[in-house]
Amino acid sequence: MLHMYKKQLPIIIGGLSFLIQSSAFAAAFEIKETSASLLGSAFAGATTSTGDISSMHFNPATLSLIDNGEALLGLSYIIPSLKAENATCTGGGCMPLKEGNFNNIGNNELVPYGYLGYRVNDKIALGLAVTAPWGLSTEYPDDWAGANYAMFSKIQGANINPIVSFQINEKISIAGGPQIQWTKAEISSAIPNIALNELYVSGNTFGYGWNIGVLLSPTEDLKFGLSYRSKIKVDIDNGSWSSDLLNSGGSASTTINLPEQVNAGVQYAINPQWSIMGDVQWTRWDRIPNLTVYLDDFGTPGNTNESVTPLDWKNAWFYTIGSTYAMNEKLTLRSGLAFDQTPTPGPETRTPRLPDSDRYWISFGVGYNISNNIDLDLGYTLLIFKNASSDLDESDLPEFTADYKGYANLLSAGLTWKF
Repeated sequence: MLHMYKKQLPIIIGGLSFLIQSSAFAAAFEIKETSASLLGSAFAGATTSTGDISSMHFNPATLSLIDNGEALLGLSYIIPSLKAENATCTGGGCMPLKEGNFNNIGNNELVPYGYLGYRVNDKIALGLAVTAPWGLSTEYPDDWAGANYAMFSKIQGANINPIVSFQINEKISIAGGPQIQWTKAEISSAIPNIALNELYVSGNTFGYGWNIGVLLSPTEDLKFGLSYRSKIKVDIDNGSWSSDLLNSGGSASTTINLPEQVNAGVQYAINPQWSIMGDVQWTRWDRIPNLTVYLDDFGTPGNTNESVTPLDWKNAWFYTIGSTYAMNEKLTLRSGLAFDQTPTPGPETRTPRLPDSDRYWISFGVGYNISNNIDLDLGYTLLIFKNASSDLDESDLPEFTADYKGYANLLSAGLTWKF
């Protein structure tokens, strides 16, 4: 039995390594909930700004729109309602796992964010964006049918992005800056044929990248935004694995190229009160065709095992349209619709750790000017997941199938102080 465990462990770790940067409720493992105002418009206006500095996360050139100084603190609350139905396990390693339906597989999570901007002179503005682009978690019962593929997954992260904006003239602004990304993961799964013994893996790391953007304002009523976020190479070389069965553990390592993104958008003011926006985002998910993980001191000291998990992800698009309407000097209303494409090509690569599928956004929001220098923004989105399924049959693991369905409520509040 122990020999079988040693044979299967690298394959299990390959599946676990997937969660070093995943388990989110936007497409694949991206978290978009970094702005209350933009959440209210389904992130339409992300590259052209809907009125506060949070759009610098998507297009740093929108920082050029600030008048003096501006600070924003916000918090998003993600409430998923996800189900795995008709879950089955076939083959060796399925006992004593239970088949059937499993509710509430996604955990509620808080996602904080903050922004700071300051205009140095009529040409230059400085900014800082601090967001949590990777978060959330999924959790299944220890004895569920897919326990060999996933039990518990929790991700914590932070992205720090200093920005310098330069206004070339009244119609053109450019901006950019470095990205510092920190991520921590805790993940586990069952070990086939070992009566629900748990394999636990954890790791954390820093990665570095950059972003750049341009904002064009050909007229007072028309704006175009374009931005690029570079890939970030994540080398997790301080991870660890442990097992109660072996009463031992060792180090684990892997490398992931977080994909680059291109954002483009347009905004048009129909009149002084009403504006309409449209944005698209392209993400190069094929940067992650597979994941390779290395286990040190596995079996015997000095021994290293390698496992490759195919993902076969495809590049994906996010499309959104929205509007803002200023009821008066105090109150602004927002709304939007979006389609978020999954990079997962089909059931054969859809892991229960991230049962990703196409999703639809229905969004509403409100902005309220509390005083001359304080604004409050609230946003809400109903996220509807397209029904999807898993049909996994990895080598030396039992065959697993399941159907997924669900939705999520996304809430966000942001408070802006202008100084």
